[in-house]
Amino acid sequence: MLLAQKGWNELLNKYTKPGFQGEPIAFGSESSHDPEQENIISVQISEKVATVTTRLSRQYYSPIYEYQLSKENDTWYLSQIFLVDDDGKYPSL
Repeated sequence: MLLAQKGWNELLNKYTKPGFQGEPIAFGSESSHDPEQENIISVQISEKVATVTTRLSRQYYSPIYEYQLSKENDTWYLSQIFLVDDDGKYPSL
């Protein structure tokens, strides 16, 4: 478990702002994100904020994700990934 948490922290450090604290890692299912199965359905970009909405194509469940990014010093950082459903948005990063 410690090795998995270490890997997760390294991944967050690569794509998020320094000091970002993510959600706890979870095990028990396949990855929720796969570039071969996840399709971009919309992109909104302003000067310092971007939102990318995707849908994961799976046989029985096609979740929608909203990636939020922020720009600081000419670098884009991932600030959150939300799982979006009929009841709301849930942080998953």
